[in-house]
Amino acid sequence: MKRFIESAGIALKNEQEKFKQFHKLSVKLWMQNLLDEEDDEAKVRRDMYLSSKRMNFNSMFRKLCVEVDLDQSLQRNI
Repeated sequence: MKRFIESAGIALKNEQEKFKQFHKLSVKLWMQNLLDEEDDEAKVRRDMYLSSKRMNFNSMFRKLCVEVDLDQSLQRNI
């Protein structure tokens, strides 16, 4: 576990732009899932924590990988 934490810290320090990209895409997917569950924005804000707890991590991670792959592909073609 210690080695994983150290590796993660080094990656965050050395690849800040990549981290920012992953973070932005993760937040985008998270918000899309929350908004898909409920149309009422006030309820989304009120129940954000509970809705987040119910989300399937594996599904979210797969979606994130698709988003990152697409984003990187588009960046290469610019």
